[in-house]
Amino acid sequence: MRPVNKTKWTLTVEQCHIAMDVAVKGSVWLFEQEQALGFSSVSTNTRMTVVKLRSGGLWVHAPIAPTKECIQLIKELGAPVEHIVLPTFAYEHKVFLGPFSRKFPRAQVWVAPRQWSWPVNLPLEFFGVFRSKPLEDEDDATPWAAEIEQKVLSSPEVGTPSSSPRILISEHHRERIDAYLHDNSRVNWVLSGIGPYVEVAFYHKPSRTLLVTDAVIFVPRQPPDCISKESLLAAAKNGLAVKILSKGREVPDDPVEDNKLTRQTGWERMVLQILFLGPSNLLEPNASFAQMSQKLIVSPIVKTLVFSKVPEKVRDWVDRIAADWPFRRIIPAHFAAPINARRSDFPAAFAFLDEFLPDRPAAAPRLSLTFASLLRTGASYFPPDDMKTLSSLDDFLVSVGAVKKTVSGRKR
Repeated sequence: MRPVNKTKWTLTVEQCHIAMDVAVKGSVWLFEQEQALGFSSVSTNTRMTVVKLRSGGLWVHAPIAPTKECIQLIKELGAPVEHIVLPTFAYEHKVFLGPFSRKFPRAQVWVAPRQWSWPVNLPLEFFGVFRSKPLEDEDDATPWAAEIEQKVLSSPEVGTPSSSPRILISEHHRERIDAYLHDNSRVNWVLSGIGPYVEVAFYHKPSRTLLVTDAVIFVPRQPPDCISKESLLAAAKNGLAVKILSKGREVPDDPVEDNKLTRQTGWERMVLQILFLGPSNLLEPNASFAQMSQKLIVSPIVKTLVFSKVPEKVRDWVDRIAADWPFRRIIPAHFAAPINARRSDFPAAFAFLDEFLPDRPAAAPRLSLTFASLLRTGASYFPPDDMKTLSSLDDFLVSVGAVKKTVSGRKR
């Protein structure tokens, strides 16, 4: 199991980098942009996948920012955009759906079911999406059903019902926002709880490719092409986060030099903060990074705050994917892609579900028992010291009623 190396080219896009990759010649293309996380020096890549259908049109998965260069690269594929697909509820993918669809007004927009946002449950119209069709589980009536199959993971609510008061925003501003929307899409100005985890997986049959959004990742040793030099060097600087997360060691204030080693340090620090929020040692990230990279995994954040709350639904979805789709590569929306992978690699990344469902056997296909056991153990192991912040955050969110308790079992 490894990422596939292809010839790539990079463009500078309006103070943002975009990289385009040919995943499958003539039929599948990847477009990536740098995505900064909050006000930190941490960035990751976000990926849009474009598939050419037999109709001659393009099917767009998880649209990114429709910058001038991005649109130009799509037009150079020489085919019309027929379908634009939002495969998740997540804000970072939803936010560009409206602007992107306006660039291709003839395309049909499709969205994952049970859309929600937090802390205010805003309708899709608020994001500029005024016409869309829902993606349904194993729907064989979609225009692409003969080429692309789909399976929906739609979990119960991850959070507990909120009894919070109305949001402190003036009635005047509420009315202006409501007036912008359709009459049947008015905002519920009460703080919403954490909703369901919703993700739609797709299987492109001609290329035997599995498309997911946030379910699994493969952290590459080297940073993606779209991550800028400036971002890597900023992350390599020994700032406040490094001083706090240094295991008590003295942190030097040496100036940052632009070289390969410094950029690699920046990348490793970025990855550990994305995966763990507060890793144990940002000063020397090498050991933890080595344990988390070059393998197909579920992000520790998604595992701890989401999948451990609803393991039964996740296991059903994973088992259906592994049983029904003979894929040989996986394309997630973040980190490395495409990834050479077999059916057994996907459920192996979810081996931790056994901790929460000890009485339920996995239905996924197996290799040899010994090899499969080793594969599952490696994919599920996260350094305990790095997990402390996430575990504490989970305990806090449970204590204040923001999320449900982790399902009982052989917990963590």
